[in-house]
Order: sequence, then C-alpha cells, then structure tokens
Amino acid sequence: MAAARPEGITSVPVGGDAPLVHMFTSGTTGKPKGVVHPVRYAAGWQSYLEYGLGVGPENTFWCGADPGWAYGLYTAIVAPLAAGVPTILLRGGFSPEATWALLHELEVTDFAAAPTVFRGLRASTAKVPEGLVLQRLSSAGEPLTPEVNEWATRALGLRVHDHYGQTELGMPIGFPHHPQLEQPVRDGAMGPALPGWTMTVLDEDRDEPALPESLGAWPSSSPRAHS
Repeated sequence: MAAARPEGITSVPVGGDAPLVHMFTSGTTGKPKGVVHPVRYAAGWQSYLEYGLGVGPENTFWCGADPGWAYGLYTAIVAPLAAGVPTILLRGGFSPEATWALLHELEVTDFAAAPTVFRGLRASTAKVPEGLVLQRLSSAGEPLTPEVNEWATRALGLRVHDHYGQTELGMPIGFPHHPQLEQPVRDGAMGPALPGWTMTVLDEDRDEPALPESLGAWPSSSPRAHS
C-alpha cells in the first residue's frame, strides 16, 4: 500500500447503467449466457453484505469462494470495497488445515463459503482449533444439506445460513444475519426474500402465483424477481 503510485489514475463518473463486468452464467439450465453487470449491480451486493451476511466494519470477514465465480467476485471483493470493509483473500486451493489455520490466526468473525467447503471441514480429520471467534457462517452456490448444520451446531455452536442467487440477479433470497432481520434457519429452505426483493413462486402449470402448501416452480430461464 505504501509503495503504490496513485498519480496518473483518474476517476471517471460513468453512471449506474455503465458496464462493470461481463460474466458468463454457469450453464445450469443450458449453455452459459453472457451477462453484462452494470455499475449499480454493486449496490445490490453491498446490501447483501450488510443485510444477508450481517458484515460491518467492526467484523473480520472472509469469503472463501473463488473470485472467478460471481459469488466470490462480488462477496469477497466488490461488496467489501464498496462498503469500506476489510476482506481476506487466500491464494491456493481449499484444504481443511489451511482453512482452520486462517480462521484462527486472523480471528475471523464472519465466514462465507460454498456448502462443499463446510462438508470438507466436517469430513476432515483436522482438529477444530481452540479459541475461534466465529460469529456468523454463510453459504451459497449449491444445496446446503442438513448434516452440515448438524455438524456446525455441535462443533462450532453456530448454524450456517443458506443464501441463493444467480449471476443474472445477485442475491435475492437467504436467511439474513442482520440482527433486525434474522430468523430461525430451517433445514432444506433457502430463506425469505432479502431487503429490496420481492419473490414469486409460480404454479407448476400456469404463469400464476402458487397457492400456499402447493407445489410450485421458479423457472431459471425466466426468474420472477424485482429489485
């Protein structure tokens, strides 16, 4: 930081609709599709950092997701930069030993990662370090299976809050950590709509809202989301 040369770098106002990142979807429902994220997209991720993850300047935050993935790029880099919150980046692939060591040595209070990471920690023979100061755990990117929270509750005294999003949208759903929004985590559920979002589950056969207690659908090719 001290050796950086700020001269010659000019800030240019471009407006909220100017392009920020051109990213491709994962192709879950077909071929990957190119999505151009506007600058205002960063505001939605800053909101997710504050309300979904419950992270503030007083916390020590680490998102273990790869920044080549939309969740890792925005959760680990863009949102913390926009919010002025310090963030941690670790070079190299995942290992339980390195994860426990970093959580302990840097006194991480807030940790977000894919459910596979938590399953890897659960399956590892590496010992959970004493003296961890973790306060909040979050996941996204794939189903959060019940055994993760069975283990996390027993080993860490915490439950992992599941969150859901899409490359095209950001993070519209999840169990929020913000103290004014937090609610009990339910296994097998992704949580309510996060602040700024309204979500609609459609009937399986008709383009109409599904009735309570009925089976519905939310087509990935045509998400019913409004920011």
